[in-house]
Amino acid sequence: MVEASSGKRPTKYTVKSWLEFWLRNAEVSTAPATYAVYRATATRFLEFLGSKELAQTPLADLEASSVQEYLTALAKEVSSTTVRNHRRHLAGAFEEAQKQDFIRKNPVTAVKPPTINKEEKGCFTLGQIEKLMGY
Repeated sequence: MVEASSGKRPTKYTVKSWLEFWLRNAEVSTAPATYAVYRATATRFLEFLGSKELAQTPLADLEASSVQEYLTALAKEVSSTTVRNHRRHLAGAFEEAQKQDFIRKNPVTAVKPPTINKEEKGCFTLGQIEKLMGY
């Protein structure tokens, strides 16, 4: 219908091509440090999806369960704060796709962020101080 009414073919994205498009826009519209963080998040997410052969999934077919699996795997490697940040960055990327009508629903918003585990930090032990000092 879009093609018939406008003469233009609608753009179809895969998850990978959408995130690459989003990153190209972020590179010129955000600060360099912000772009670097977005790029790191998108790259890690795409590597995860690639390992499951999901990176070439049509954008509209990405399921919340895939996002949940990614965040669960990530939580085994990094802090809960980092996981929450990855979720927030991905939510922003897919929110943009939703605003541009490439997807009806943002798959990230269905995924509950992990709770933040605040570890109580203790003092260094004498052994740790000696190790730091090179004794």
